Amino acid sequence: MIRRLADQREPLEWSTGVARDALELLRAQIQAPEPRIEPPSDDEERFRQAEEALRACEHAILHNDGASFDGAVARLQRIQDTALDEGRRGALWNIAVNGGLLALRPRRGDDQELDRLYEACLRLGFGPTVDRDSLYAVEQDLADAVSPRLLNIMARMAAGDGLTSLAIAIRMRWDLTELLGKISDMDLARLAVQQERKDVLEIVYDVLHARAARSHDTSVQEALYENGFFAGPIARFYPQIYTQYTTLRNILSAAFGPTLDRDQFAQIVRFRPYYPPTPALVFAALSLHKVPDAGETLTEAYFRNFLSFPHMPNELRKLMEDALTPRPVPNAGTGMGPGPGPGADGGQGGGEAAEEERRLLLKYASRVGSRMSRKGEKNSRLWMVAASFFSGLAVASLAWALF
Repeated sequence: MIRRLADQREPLEWSTGVARDALELLRAQIQAPEPRIEPPSDDEERFRQAEEALRACEHAILHNDGASFDGAVARLQRIQDTALDEGRRGALWNIAVNGGLLALRPRRGDDQELDRLYEACLRLGFGPTVDRDSLYAVEQDLADAVSPRLLNIMARMAAGDGLTSLAIAIRMRWDLTELLGKISDMDLARLAVQQERKDVLEIVYDVLHARAARSHDTSVQEALYENGFFAGPIARFYPQIYTQYTTLRNILSAAFGPTLDRDQFAQIVRFRPYYPPTPALVFAALSLHKVPDAGETLTEAYFRNFLSFPHMPNELRKLMEDALTPRPVPNAGTGMGPGPGPGADGGQGGGEAAEEERRLLLKYASRVGSRMSRKGEKNSRLWMVAASFFSGLAVASLAWALF
């Protein structure tokens, strides 16, 4: 009855009519009581308690109230391992991040309360353990505010997860010997590609290079192949293409030896949708596969793999198959096909055109030779291959965009 009266928006007065209405409300309540308001669920109550404790920490920090801060952290610790769904964990983590709780500077001495606060925030946001996804989320949300203190706590929470422990140890510049001995070549390669960090890439590169040079087994080859031979990360962190080339050539020669056979070369340069070969990777493979038909193998391996993509329309498939089908080269004298044809006798027709073409080719070869003598044979050949390859990449990009 009191709730009903409180909902009234019209002024009331002490009169017979108002009293009668109040009695009618009371009779109705007795005859048909309103349903009780259900108390909040356990999940809602746990979330409310955690949110209130986080807000209390913010308030204590804002007012520089050390005693209240310690009390709020103790409240957080009591509920830090409570069961919460992913949505509520994300909401609590956002409260901690936006409130600046994970970017606090330690007080004088060994600030154990700050360690407890960090751990409670991590446990409420991600659960009792952290993994590489948690590490990535923390770094994305906090950016430069990820302190060694916070990483140290995350390392404790990642115990038993070798890859996450290694990723944190690399950031902390700890000794890696024990951790590396427990991780396979494939897992190391995946870590280097997924972490998108130069320090992780360099550590993994050195380890796999040493393992390949020492054991000469196929596990490093398989790890490199499944992760694109690190061509993408190397291109990202080393902008100079010659540095990319030498870096990739070193890891290829360690894994495969001083030369590549045709199958190995084709495997390296074949087009892959997730880890496509970069120009530097092709240059590195070419330098280890010096055979006359290397260009044909490159074209076949790179473009033929387009045909393996699912759901390719027949029209596009036919375009690529026609382009890769060998055809006889037309005679220079006619431009129409084999045979001498008109003008082959040196008259005003194709003979003069062929002679002019030979003259231009000789002139171009002379210029290339001069350039090679000035710049060095290796670099000149490298950039000549580059010009051809960039044209190939343009065609590949167009074909890829079409389907």
